[in-house]
Amino acid sequence: MLGERGQRDKNSALHWKETCWLSSCRFDMRTVADVMENMEDGLQFAIQAGVDRANQGAARTSHIISAWKVLAAQFSYQVMMTNFTNCPIAIGKCV
Repeated sequence: MLGERGQRDKNSALHWKETCWLSSCRFDMRTVADVMENMEDGLQFAIQAGVDRANQGAARTSHIISAWKVLAAQFSYQVMMTNFTNCPIAIGKCV
């Protein structure tokens, strides 16, 4: 839900694709706060149905989503790896 536009606060408007998807699931939500407040009103089941459909098309079991959580803020982490010449390689990943 938080997309690739960077970090958003809870009063930020959702992207039009997000509101369109939510409308197709019969949810009228316009902000991140709306999403966070309505998770218990069935939204988590709609998201889980989408996750289940995505998992059915997974080529490998390593591609299956086994757990998910909607966060109020985007996060990222960085992993340090070492190649064969002992030079550190930084790999950043945004989720």
